[in-house]
Amino acid sequence: IQKELQEMLINKEQLTAKRNENELVLWEFELLEPEANVYKLVGPIMAKQDLNESKGNVKERIKFLDGEM
Repeated sequence: IQKELQEMLINKEQLTAKRNENELVLWEFELLEPEANVYKLVGPIMAKQDLNESKGNVKERIKFLDGEM
């Protein structure tokens, strides 16, 4: 039981770190002008992405991480 608890705590810490990172990204997106260029790393290239689409993706990730926690 102790080992399972330790693994769960490690997983929660990792999920919390990922959620915090996504919260920071969302905060940075809010600072951008509506016409700002946003790029996403796709394999070896940086692909241009719509700001609203990017915000939506990050919000969905945050919801997913909340569900996992």
